[in-house]
Amino acid sequence: MNIDADPSTVHVIGLDADWQRFADDLTQIVAHRGYGEAIDCYQEYVCKTAYRHKHDVTLIRTAGHLLHRSHGQIRIADLAAQSYLSSSQFERQFKHYTAISPKAYARIVRFGSLQAALLVNPSIRLADLADVYGYSDQAHLIREFKSFADCTPRDFAASAPAYFELRQNEDWCDFMKQYFNLSYAG
Repeated sequence: MNIDADPSTVHVIGLDADWQRFADDLTQIVAHRGYGEAIDCYQEYVCKTAYRHKHDVTLIRTAGHLLHRSHGQIRIADLAAQSYLSSSQFERQFKHYTAISPKAYARIVRFGSLQAALLVNPSIRLADLADVYGYSDQAHLIREFKSFADCTPRDFAASAPAYFELRQNEDWCDFMKQYFNLSYAG
């Protein structure tokens, strides 16, 4: 091999504390157990280091909880910031673990909250719901609702007699109000 080992041309990159400790450990392993054992240890260490955060879904789970608590109205940039990730990294990780974008998930959560509000109080004004759930106006709310339910919010409320029967049960109604934080729904 033709390796230039002239000290004036060798560039040494300093190791951080963890890597330096590991390098010292490897030196001891080579001295006492050989190169084969050292290579095995090195591979194991690199894999553990590389994959240590790969499957930690805590940040994504927390973002999901925040989306639910906000009824899908928290900005994606704010979720990313709370996750200590850039917006693009956050969106990539969220989609990787949930198979949908955070924006799509926020729309689904907002739609679910809107449905629950209609079930708890079918006569609530749509303009009020649009304001509460962050739609620009009633027409925007109706378009968004139709994109998920293939019917208008009023058609949904009118065609769900099973839900209205359940609504007579105060425990169910109280549960829905509490679960979806619908104190304004009547």
